[in-house]
Amino acid sequence: MKKGLFIVSLFFSLSCFAQFSLKDFTALHGITGSWKMQKKKGMIIEEWKLLDDSTMTGYTYLKTVSDSIIPQENVRLTFRNGSIVYSPVTAGQNNEEPVAFTLTHIKDGKYFFENKAHDVPTLITYHLLDNRTLNASISGTIGGAKREIPDNYVRRR
Repeated sequence: MKKGLFIVSLFFSLSCFAQFSLKDFTALHGITGSWKMQKKKGMIIEEWKLLDDSTMTGYTYLKTVSDSIIPQENVRLTFRNGSIVYSPVTAGQNNEEPVAFTLTHIKDGKYFFENKAHDVPTLITYHLLDNRTLNASISGTIGGAKREIPDNYVRRR
């Protein structure tokens, strides 16, 4: 009886997690390349490379108005066993260790990566509108208020 209850509870706990396919991940290949966004301090550049059919890497940096390069983030985006995980290492944060954000759902071409245990952000979204426009955002709760920071990129090359 206990074994049967264990199997049933395991089935229900596993069914709570979204399962994605390689096809879902392949749609993210469209962000491969170089993206830019103008900010007051300079140009934010986000570059994505495809390592293999289930692994991508991203590198974000600030190119200041004086042409200095200031690293912002390194990201590993992976598809493994039905899960798509966005793992950034942000400069000067979290002891330079990656923080995993797991894809929870896809809606209208927008990918939602969550880590509710992380302080801020708890949600990262990516939306490739077309071949030239990439919208991303981070959001979370700061001081009891929900806040979202949008980043709107255009393709560099």
